[in-house]
Amino acid sequence: MYPELNDKTILITGASSGIGAGIARSLARHKTKIILHYNTNYNGVIQTKNEVVSRGSEAKIIQFDFRKEERVKQFFTEALSCFSDIDILINNAGVVPKRTIEDTDLEFWRATHSINLNFPFFLSREFARRRIETGEPGVIVNISSIHGEQSSEKYAAYASTKSALNALTKVQ
Repeated sequence: MYPELNDKTILITGASSGIGAGIARSLARHKTKIILHYNTNYNGVIQTKNEVVSRGSEAKIIQFDFRKEERVKQFFTEALSCFSDIDILINNAGVVPKRTIEDTDLEFWRATHSINLNFPFFLSREFARRRIETGEPGVIVNISSIHGEQSSEKYAAYASTKSALNALTKVQ
């Protein structure tokens, strides 16, 4: 369907279930090389890998906790080592915590922002630097949420990350 995807290397964060796993399965039909990131759902990422391979693509798995922002370069280097380069970055990993504003402490706020906003920004920066260095084009896809536009009372931390991610995505 999209021959331009053949032989492309794609990094998908949060690929152990849900949207990330669905994206991986869909892209696997195009003979891609897919790097599947997960944090805690090992069984889920193994299932995603098996489905990707059964559809004719290669897949490698990397584990990482995105609350460790200071190690973004380490994560990106590890991802690069899977297939030697990355053509497409899909920032999908995220958490959807629910707490009222009065129950939101600084640790909760920071963890949500680190995973949903800060890490995608820093990872996109590393990816862009790599694409500039190699002189090759690249694609960044940020997965957001309706909560970035309209939300409700228990999603203050989550909605603020998705709204900011929407704005970040529009920056050229």
